[in-house]
Amino acid sequence: MVFVKQERLLRISKSSLLQVHIYLQESNVEWFTDAILQEVLQAIQSALPGKVAECFKGIKSASQLKTRALQVAYYVDMTDPQGQVLVQELRVKDEDEDGAKDQDDESPDTSKGLFTYNALRPARNTLVLVPEPFDANNDVAIPDLLNSGGPPEFEAQRSASNPRFQRAVGLLTESARSGDLETAWAAYIELCDLEGTLEQTDMMSELHQALPVTTIRSILRAIHPKFSHSKGDADEAAQSVYMYTKILNYLLLVSRLRKAERSDVVALQLAMGQCMRRLVDSQLVRSPEDAQGFVQRLEQMSMNSSQPLRLTLFDLRLLVLGAWKSQRHLLVPYLYQLACKQRMTTDESGFQRLSAVVLSFYVREYTGPGECVAPSVVTGILEDLNQRSIRLSSHHYSMLILYFGKTNNMDEALRVLERAMDDPASRKTEAIYYNTFRAFACSLAPQAERQRQPNDGLEPPSVLDPGRSNDGLDYIDELDTVTDYSTIDYNAPAGYGAAQDDDPAQAEQASLRPEHVQAARICSTIFQTMANHNIAISFRTYRELIHCMIQFGMYDKARKIFEFAVDSLSDSEVKAHLISFYLRLVTRSPHQMLQALHGAMEAIPSINAVMHSLSKRTLVDQFGIFDGDLQAFMERRRRPVVDGRGGEFLSRFLCQMHKAKHAADFIRCMAAGNDPRGQFPGFNFLPLGSDGSGLAAVEDEIAAACRAIGSVNGKWLKHVDVIYNLLPILPDIAQSQGEPDGMSFIRRLAGSECVNVEQLVALLDSAHVENYDIGLVNQFLRVKFLGLTFRQYVSEKVAAASQHYGEALRRDGVMFWPSFMYAKSNGAMLLADASQAGLGSEGLAARAVLAEAVGSWRLMASAYRKSPGGCLSPDENTVGILSLVCIRAGGWEFGRRFWGDVFRLMGSRASSDSLRPARQPLQCVRVYKHYVYYLMMAYLAANRDRSEISMVEAPSGWHVLGDNALTDMFLAMERGGVEVTSGLLCQAIRAGFEVGLIDVSSTLEQWQLQRERCGLAPPGFLRQYFASRGLPDIPEQLPSTSLVKDPSYCHRLSSFVEQQMQAFS
Repeated sequence: MVFVKQERLLRISKSSLLQVHIYLQESNVEWFTDAILQEVLQAIQSALPGKVAECFKGIKSASQLKTRALQVAYYVDMTDPQGQVLVQELRVKDEDEDGAKDQDDESPDTSKGLFTYNALRPARNTLVLVPEPFDANNDVAIPDLLNSGGPPEFEAQRSASNPRFQRAVGLLTESARSGDLETAWAAYIELCDLEGTLEQTDMMSELHQALPVTTIRSILRAIHPKFSHSKGDADEAAQSVYMYTKILNYLLLVSRLRKAERSDVVALQLAMGQCMRRLVDSQLVRSPEDAQGFVQRLEQMSMNSSQPLRLTLFDLRLLVLGAWKSQRHLLVPYLYQLACKQRMTTDESGFQRLSAVVLSFYVREYTGPGECVAPSVVTGILEDLNQRSIRLSSHHYSMLILYFGKTNNMDEALRVLERAMDDPASRKTEAIYYNTFRAFACSLAPQAERQRQPNDGLEPPSVLDPGRSNDGLDYIDELDTVTDYSTIDYNAPAGYGAAQDDDPAQAEQASLRPEHVQAARICSTIFQTMANHNIAISFRTYRELIHCMIQFGMYDKARKIFEFAVDSLSDSEVKAHLISFYLRLVTRSPHQMLQALHGAMEAIPSINAVMHSLSKRTLVDQFGIFDGDLQAFMERRRRPVVDGRGGEFLSRFLCQMHKAKHAADFIRCMAAGNDPRGQFPGFNFLPLGSDGSGLAAVEDEIAAACRAIGSVNGKWLKHVDVIYNLLPILPDIAQSQGEPDGMSFIRRLAGSECVNVEQLVALLDSAHVENYDIGLVNQFLRVKFLGLTFRQYVSEKVAAASQHYGEALRRDGVMFWPSFMYAKSNGAMLLADASQAGLGSEGLAARAVLAEAVGSWRLMASAYRKSPGGCLSPDENTVGILSLVCIRAGGWEFGRRFWGDVFRLMGSRASSDSLRPARQPLQCVRVYKHYVYYLMMAYLAANRDRSEISMVEAPSGWHVLGDNALTDMFLAMERGGVEVTSGLLCQAIRAGFEVGLIDVSSTLEQWQLQRERCGLAPPGFLRQYFASRGLPDIPEQLPSTSLVKDPSYCHRLSSFVEQQMQAFS
């Protein structure tokens, strides 16, 4: 090993200097710069007095220091100084000397005394340094010439004997009890300073013994800043996040967790998400500008800190994870830009891991059906890696495969898989394979599932949010089926492996699509490759492969893979998850799931053995087996009815919940009177009778549940999902003494104090409600502007507002919530006399809130222009609600401006920095269904008020049903890439019949029939549509001469339809 010697002179006082001898390996000469030297000297500065004292005592001992960037061996040796060193310095002159200067001397001259020369005496010591880049596995290599007669080995002070070290450990332990972030930060600073005095390896060992993983978890969960979130101070929040990140990074190093303890590593890293949710109020990062400013604060703190305290790539990776898991998504692109700006090319593995996390964030959060992040984002990350000559990791490959699968580009996904197979490390990585299976499932999912258009019929679409887990639209079919778990009889013919006669997927199995067959062969080949290469196959791989086969309609293959997985997996809990997952996939209700489980336990001994090895809690929570009594389940005993309902039983039941979302689902089931998914076994929900009986009992039970939730965890009542479910229910319930603050807060949201969206947002922000979005705003608009409350639902159902729903009530004997919103918003207005829109009690109530609706729309439209897809940006449900407000209030002037704004907003897109989906939020067919309904109502109102004017000839922009309005609508859909559906066309046809525009309806009818003939629409859709709903009657109040128009009367629409028919015929 060849070393190069360098000599430096270090001035240590006004008249003396210290010689520094530096020994570098030839490969490290270019690496060692003046900046590295300064870092070394700063790190060992506190230890030099002790080394000098050892030198005078004749003790020769070399110390070794390791930091995250370098390691150095150093000691002080005795020398015999000879001579002096002259240092030229600029002379500093006083005012008297300047006054005595010769006025005739105009030319400067160095001989005139502008410089002085000082003689510095070398010290009797020499500092010897042997620096090299950090190597966690090896110590510093000492040159042979120093070992001869020099220090034979390294010696260092033990950490346990250092009082500063003991004090720092005590501070960290104290922070776990006090929860003081400042205390933990002071301990971290103390430990960083000690790295220059103590041997880092020894110090880490001592810390690892003093701080086990359980203590580290306690510290991370306990520490919090000393400032109030109500102030919304971004500087203090950024400082707290900075401190927490450095502490978390250091404690992860102390924990010494390896791959075997992956779950512990993930748990500690995800603590960063809890930290950012706790420290960074959502108001501070509401816009891209706010997020950029927050990251700039972190960057400035890093630049102003010493080298050990600056942000590293690992710190930035933790920050990205925290921003991801805490829903502070706008921070992610700016944190990644900060990492790229630092240009830490020496830390290739750090940048590789960081870029993999960012890529995973984009693929998992912003790529899916109907939405996809811009391809430039993915290619940009790959280009950053290429510029730094960093190879792709297995994590990159797996996320790229999943990305192309979600974007329906499986050819490119398979090419990425082939490239990953060329990498020996990736070939052994299981994530590559199960993400390939997941990509197939995403890419080849049934078209109806990927592009489901709810309510494809006459009525305007529901104003509910289908994306929300607790929105009623997702549960309509389930809630309208009574599931009384106290009387379930398990003696049913259906068992494990038995095909359901009414299951359409089973019927399609005989005619599999060719692409599904080919994909199944590829998946089988990949699975066989894993077995041949002895790659460990875990639950995730089996899960994705089974899901693929079920998506392809191959239920027999899925069952065989499931049985093989149960025999192959070792852990009973993992097997239980797989059994639960499979049964939920192949059954459609908890009742069928229990039947299939019973059959599986009888047919397969391994499944029977797994179920008998599980705890009672797992049997209850995961499988819905009452009281965890497996013997009673196998003997098909009926479940006993619970006698007590409220009070102690209700509190005990709610105490078993661990998440606010579970409490929100429980409240939804209480209002619905049904638990269709079997989430809460052991609780029998009270249903409402068809005559309205039981309303008081249900309301009392909901109020009792709210009080019990407040006693379990008061913060849950201010969770966004709980507010969403209680907002239409709680304000009608009488206020009681001593109710929790959360209940009073929800009453304020629906009370007179909050009358528009601006005031709603102000109240939510003041109460620090996290992650609210347009879904909660829409719920507020329904309750406030449309009057869709729980009691309103009961009164309308009892009155049997329509024959259809009246028959359903008489047949079922019960009514269900929240499916009433679907009926209310879709059926009530159309089934009533459309010509009377804007009159009556509902119209008067709507007029009273019209001004507030105008202000709310102005706020949301502004938010949409600023960031389409943001938390306050209106969606198709908002459009439907406000359109109904315009109709009920007769606010046609506002309606014209409102729909004009909607069509202008459709051209807006999210900026690349906002991380919103590339899909335009208002570009969906449901918006146009709302528009057709509005056009019909506007036409009827205009003809009622001004019957002498034919509104069908209204120019573009008037937004009344006719040639111009419909043509403009179809052109807008064509520009936005929105496909015309059969339901929309049939709704427009019926609207034309309703108002007497026969030519408009006839033109659209020909278009729909041609679509059916060409295979673009289900055959017979138009006939079935009108057969099920009946041909509408022609309004008698319109003059008969207006019923038949000249064909040229709708020439724009006819011309457009003719072009469409020619294009696809």
